[in-house]
Amino acid sequence: MLCVTGSERTLEALVARIERLPEAALHEVRLDLLDEAPLRLIARLPAPRRLVVTVRAAREGGGWTGTEESRVALLREAINREVGYVDVEASTPAELREPLLGAPGPTKRIISAHLPPGTEETPLSALARLGSLPAHVLKLAVPIEDAAELCALRDAASGCRRDVLAIGTGEAGALSRLAYRAFGSSWTYVAADEAGRTAPGQWTAAQAERVAMGRQPPLVYGLLGGASALRSPGPRAYNALLPRSGRPLCYVPLPTARPAAVLQLLRDEVLAGLSVTMPHKEAVRDLIDDEAPSARRSGSVNTIVLEAGRLIGHSTDGEGAVAALGGPASLAGRRVLLLGAGGAAHAVARSVTDAGAAVVVASRRLGRAAALAEAIGGTCVEWRDSGDVPFDVLINATPLGTDGTTIPFDDPSVLAGRTVLDLVLDPPRTPLLKAAERAGAAAAIPGDVMWAHQGAAQMRLLTGMALDPDELLRCVRAGSTE
Repeated sequence: MLCVTGSERTLEALVARIERLPEAALHEVRLDLLDEAPLRLIARLPAPRRLVVTVRAAREGGGWTGTEESRVALLREAINREVGYVDVEASTPAELREPLLGAPGPTKRIISAHLPPGTEETPLSALARLGSLPAHVLKLAVPIEDAAELCALRDAASGCRRDVLAIGTGEAGALSRLAYRAFGSSWTYVAADEAGRTAPGQWTAAQAERVAMGRQPPLVYGLLGGASALRSPGPRAYNALLPRSGRPLCYVPLPTARPAAVLQLLRDEVLAGLSVTMPHKEAVRDLIDDEAPSARRSGSVNTIVLEAGRLIGHSTDGEGAVAALGGPASLAGRRVLLLGAGGAAHAVARSVTDAGAAVVVASRRLGRAAALAEAIGGTCVEWRDSGDVPFDVLINATPLGTDGTTIPFDDPSVLAGRTVLDLVLDPPRTPLLKAAERAGAAAAIPGDVMWAHQGAAQMRLLTGMALDPDELLRCVRAGSTE
């Protein structure tokens, strides 16, 4: 079930939203966000039985700065109007809260708590606290900075014997909004439109409708990574294209420092599959059940598929890099200088070697560069000597350039006439690519080209869909959310 919410400032805009979306099961009325919220306002709202009336205090992240007595008076008016639900904060002074919870009438009472960042209270203890109060629904919103924290929220909420609304707030908590049934929630909140979002990670009603979220549990895929997962083009691009399958497919970022906990959500089928990005491409190899040949050969994993209860790792990074460079024929007999020796570098090194290129690896960690070079039958050099290596193709598989200023070479003129592929996605035109263009490189290929090719291969594994890499690329560059 979906509850449409919004950030309207006027009564007229609020009424217009409710009338514009009559098919919504519920509408949240955020009186605390209105410029004015006088008494008798609720009597002017349509469809009272479908309303969830909320007057959230500033201490709970809302917009209400008036007196508690005035806030409670609005909630009391909503009960008298016999709206569907009223949201009563547990932090309301007991002498005002208890009459609201005990007032007669058909209106159902939600008792809610929005935990502050850094709180030591656990979801389990918070729900126990809410459960001690007489209400029809327990609502708990928990700030999520690391997706692994979703596990405690899910365990607490799904094991609760009361009707629950369990929300992980913030972009890292988006999974709890999409897979809300798995978190024990009776409904999920969606924004009326892009401008009406009341919280990060909240989907719009139009997005939710594309995957029929109110009628069936969507299949949620995720991007397992560090903080950079929140800046990936994946969620935007895939959520624009996956619904074309006719199936309820969606995609969320899952930034975490504890990948094992997030993998448990996949084992429990809260998630349908995972992409993997830095810094977990190598670490997850010890956490999954088996590896496909692509992952074993590349020494890293960027895709995890759930098959008959087992987690199987794959790698599409190398395939994506080769395609971005024009295919195997464009690499046969070429000299490739590879910067970096991490997970993506392993996959790229193996694939370009298989295509017939001779690879030289340079990394600040010479030991890792040497190990990678030995594994692929290539050579390695000290990082400081990389500018002296003769090459036809340069591939940057390091984070250099993400700061918008750093390039790997003191003398960019060595890039003249060479092909340069930079795997960095943000910024789109890295300092290395700009330097390559100024130096007269034969080609300066941004990371989103490789990303689109590996992403299309990844989605074939995860969903069975055949996405066009060129369309993925256009979607990312256009910033499409349609």
